[in-house]
Formats: sequence, structure tokens, C-alpha cells
Amino acid sequence: MRVGLALGLAALAAFPVTLAEPPNGLPGGPQGPPTAPNGPPPTTSFGCPEISPGPVSGYYLAEQFESPAVPDVTSIEAIRQTMALYALAIDGRNFEALRKVFTIDTRANYSDPIGVLNGVQAIIDTLPPGLANFASTQHHLGTQYIDICSPNSAVSVTYFQATHFFTPYNGVANPVDGSQVLIDRAQYQDVWARQGDGSWRITNRNLVRMGPAVLDGGAPLG
Repeated sequence: MRVGLALGLAALAAFPVTLAEPPNGLPGGPQGPPTAPNGPPPTTSFGCPEISPGPVSGYYLAEQFESPAVPDVTSIEAIRQTMALYALAIDGRNFEALRKVFTIDTRANYSDPIGVLNGVQAIIDTLPPGLANFASTQHHLGTQYIDICSPNSAVSVTYFQATHFFTPYNGVANPVDGSQVLIDRAQYQDVWARQGDGSWRITNRNLVRMGPAVLDGGAPLG
């Protein structure tokens, strides 16, 4: 019963879909998005790897990203701080703060059952009902690559682990077991644009699960 309930809540929380490796030449496959015959993988007009609307595969990302000789550390840190603000807003249930993370006309693919959300207002309206099924959450950001493609455009990939608690924390004398913690491991694939005030915001996001959701790090759900 507890596993079945967790599955239902995971769907309500709009966990991202697992991205399988598709055949060569298909979006996200070893060759990345479709290209002209024998042509290189495409980039945007700003020189960014083409990950929008996406998602794309890890193979394609590793092929496209380079280690810059002179990184734009100021822009990279601004984007990293904005990603941290996203985690703080979600875990703090301050969804209005997401306006400082996404552009007004952003596109965010949260996969089934929610699918694509168009506009930051749609994100603010749609995410709270699913997360309300949990007492609390913790989004832990990990491996990250940020590519500053031009003075005003960037793409990034950020690994994360999201822990969802079914019961509230009442102190160390309140232990939990595997049926009370749901863990999801995934990545954000984001496209960024610098705003007029110098801040960076997301214009396109895909959530890509890197494995099945599990109860307390144990057996996969399903």
C-alpha cells in the first residue's frame, strides 16, 4: 500500500521521465539533435549547443561541451547562485520566488503527467499541488556544467537529488524508514538569457531522470 501511494504522489509531483538513449541521429542520441547528412551537430545562432526544446542525451552533452581556457567566472557564478535560489524556493515553498529564476515566457518540460508548462505563471500555479503531498523536500544540487555561449546566452546541465519526506521532522527521536522517504535523481537541462539588469534567467528547462525513483535509497518503485 505504501509503495502504491508513493507512486501516486510521485506522479502528482511531476517527477521527470527517464531519458533512454535513442538511435543515432534522433534527438538526444549519440549524434545529438538531427543534422544535415555528414554535418556537425547544430548550435544556436549564439554558438550554444542546441538543447532546446530537448531534452538531449548525456552523450551529446559530453560531446558538445568544452573546457574553456578563460571561463566567464562572473556569469557562471551568477547562474550557479540562481540555481541555488531555485532549490531554496522549491524547498521553502516560496513559489513566487521562481519569478527570479525563470523568464516570464519560459518553457519548462516537467514530463508526464504535467508535460510542458509555458510561462512562469504556469509553473507557479502547477507545482504546489503535487509538492503539497509531502511534509517537506530537499533538493541537493551536484555535478554541474555551465557554458557561457555569448555575453547574453548560456546553457547548463545540473545533476540533482530530490528527497521527499512523507512525515515532518520532529527531532532526532523521530526515526524514519524506507516507506517515509522518496528519493529522485535527475538532471536539469537549462537554457539561459541575461536580463537587462544583468541577472540570468531560464528560458527553457527539461527535467531528465537518471534512474527510477526509490524509497529511502532502496528498491526502485514500480
